[in-house]
Amino acid sequence: MATVTFNPFVAVDFTTLVTTRSILDRATLTNYDFDTPAGTDIDTEGTGFTHDGSRNLTGGTLTRIDIHIGADQPALNGGDINISGLNITSATDLGAMDNGAFSLFGVALQGNDTLLLAGAAEVSEV
Repeated sequence: MATVTFNPFVAVDFTTLVTTRSILDRATLTNYDFDTPAGTDIDTEGTGFTHDGSRNLTGGTLTRIDIHIGADQPALNGGDINISGLNITSATDLGAMDNGAFSLFGVALQGNDTLLLAGAAEVSEV
């Protein structure tokens, strides 16, 4: 079960959120961090990460995702959107992490998940 916490100081538009990898910042046994073409920074934590020759994530256990949208807002626990409580081990799911917002959230939110919107000024449905 994942818990998603949103920074109340940052507006998030899921219809335009870009999470596709353009620049890989770090690929280690415990971190897989990348930037997107739109300047969003995605940082992940886990254990036993493995990578292919192109440094794509191929194995391990993903436990947390922090999404930083822009650089001018105060970060919340390491990111503007924090997804914690993950236990993702499927190579297919791990490989989909940097294929776009729908893939990222589709992988992360696969059960009875909790969205924390405390302090959010406005919540809209699309």
